Formats: sequence, structure tokens, C-alpha cells
Amino acid sequence: MFFAVGLAESLGYTNPSKALKDHCKHLIKLNYNESLELGLGENLRGVILAGQSDMFRLVMRSNLPSAERFQDWVFESVLPSIMETGSYSIK
Repeated sequence: MFFAVGLAESLGYTNPSKALKDHCKHLIKLNYNESLELGLGENLRGVILAGQSDMFRLVMRSNLPSAERFQDWVFESVLPSIMETGSYSIK
């Protein structure tokens, strides 16, 4: 799980709230009590978490150079290997 707003900001989205709304399908919105139960602190309001699938959606739609390097790796190495061999292995 990732803190959704922080994730969007780190990927270079200038409007993280809009990016989350436009690209994410399975965000988890925690209320104050849930945040406390998870030990996230007392000063947090409206914590939004993003799972792995939404993290990938945000990364694949970002134009930040670091995101583009990740995209290149997935599209040029990982996916072709999976299509050819049925798996991907880091050597």
C-alpha cells in the first residue's frame, strides 16, 4: 500500500487529487479511527491509500523521467520476457 497523494506527487503530477480521480480504480479512504488503529498518527485526516494496481496506473501515465525509465523497463524487458518464456527473472 502507498499513501496515494504522496505517490502522485512523487510521480510529478501537478494536481494529485485529479490524477487519483482520473487514473485510480481501487483507492482506500481511511477515516480518523481507522488511521489511529493502523498507527498512522493522530494528526491525519482523510488518509487515502493506493494498492499496487493503482500505483502501476499512476506510473504508466506519468511523464516524469524516472517513471518513463520504469515504463521502458516494463515494456522493453519484463513484458517481452513474459510473452516469450512465460516468466520474468532478474539475473
